[in-house]
Amino acid sequence: MKQYLDLLYEMTARDLKIKYKGSRVGFFWMMINPIAQVAIIGLVFSYFIKIPNYYGFLLSGLIPWQYFSQTITASTQSLLNERRLIHKSKFNLEIIPLSVSLSNFIIFMPPLVVLILYQIITGSISMTHALMVVPAVLLMLSLTSSLSIILSVSGVYFRSLTHIINPLLLLFFYSTPIIYRLDMLPDNLKKISSINPVSGYTQLFHYSLLNIEPSYPKIIITGLTTIVLLMFIAKKVIKSKGSLIIDKL
Repeated sequence: MKQYLDLLYEMTARDLKIKYKGSRVGFFWMMINPIAQVAIIGLVFSYFIKIPNYYGFLLSGLIPWQYFSQTITASTQSLLNERRLIHKSKFNLEIIPLSVSLSNFIIFMPPLVVLILYQIITGSISMTHALMVVPAVLLMLSLTSSLSIILSVSGVYFRSLTHIINPLLLLFFYSTPIIYRLDMLPDNLKKISSINPVSGYTQLFHYSLLNIEPSYPKIIITGLTTIVLLMFIAKKVIKSKGSLIIDKL
């Protein structure tokens, strides 16, 4: 276990160094990027969608979405990108997509912490209420890491997956309550959104950061069930396909 964790740490640290090597504005870009997206999206959609503190609503949904989408995109080719290392050394292959997930999680944390502190300082939420962000983060991390493992293996067998993933993420984005509240949707669209496990923890982020009660709590339960299932599938896939993956690379 210690060797497993040490290697995971080394891979995560290496991934962070590669991303921000030679960059002096890396940390500031972590903060500016979600704010810039909120400004652009809010400028357009605030005319059509009336939600109190709409920019805060967008930010509390876009920060976790950026972590999810960037991790899923990078994980799809993560095993292919590390084929030389995989052939040279023997280790658990899930460490590679997990390191991608963890490095992006570390990048995701600073803007989230700043948002939490801002909400507490301005009196929008209490310190106790802010602790509700912990289950939201755990659900997000579990879902994203499980999907990362599954997609990294799928990317070895289906090389064109990297071209399909971006349109799929766009579909996921608009089926997730990031730019709108779920109670604004008609019942048939709510059912579609309930299939999307990202919707569940997004509602928890809105609740913990903005004190907005989940408008469709069943989606949280559905999302949790989906996450548990995906974690099981990820474990089975990487265990059963390990040796075959190496031959495919």
